[in-house]
Amino acid sequence: MNTAALSSLWTYIQSLMLTSSNKRWLAAHLYESAATDIATSNIEDMLPIVSANDFQLSPETLSLVAGLEPMDEETNYDEIRLKYFKDKYQL
Repeated sequence: MNTAALSSLWTYIQSLMLTSSNKRWLAAHLYESAATDIATSNIEDMLPIVSANDFQLSPETLSLVAGLEPMDEETNYDEIRLKYFKDKYQL
């Protein structure tokens, strides 16, 4: 269901004269149905498809990472951190 259809459904539900008991019943059934759907479906099918083009970095962020190269699997992060702190605090 798209957003407009859901909005129309919500407006319709709000227009009904439901008691608190009716609302709890409806909520419980919707929750139960959603839980069953989630339990029986593949999580990858529910995740949105995101590509690299979906992310736009601000000029400020781009300036922070300009010139950086990706680190390989053999990078020793502890050494890099130690060097950073030694340089920062002149140790």
